[in-house]
Amino acid sequence: AQLSSYAEAGIDRYVIEAVLDERTTEICRFLHGKTFSVSTGLGTFEQVESDPDRVKELTPWVRETIDPETGRKVLFVERGDSRTRLTEVTRSAVGTRDDRGEFSRSLSDRELAGAGIGFPPYHGLCRTTTVADIR
Repeated sequence: AQLSSYAEAGIDRYVIEAVLDERTTEICRFLHGKTFSVSTGLGTFEQVESDPDRVKELTPWVRETIDPETGRKVLFVERGDSRTRLTEVTRSAVGTRDDRGEFSRSLSDRELAGAGIGFPPYHGLCRTTTVADIR
């Protein structure tokens, strides 16, 4: 409904807005401030509507793991048999307020959309939302 409202209002892009408090996950800290296309998001939802069995593939939840080579936390999605690395956490800010942390080797906003990332929720109990990008 939110994406449809953006489209009806003539808004082309939206921005991810995370609550940055002590409970915010690395996932939402990373995605905070990322910008996505309304039309791409609507296209994804249309695909899900036409084939709901593919929802986990089309809009996967972000997962966390530890890279055995670096010992750093990595955020990724699984789509079918493939795993796409989204970013590496270089400085965690979990447990703090108003701090995103630091990330490296990150996909661009466009690449994130291609990996199925676009509209919340990104994980269970996700509190992240969107705002219109009116720039």
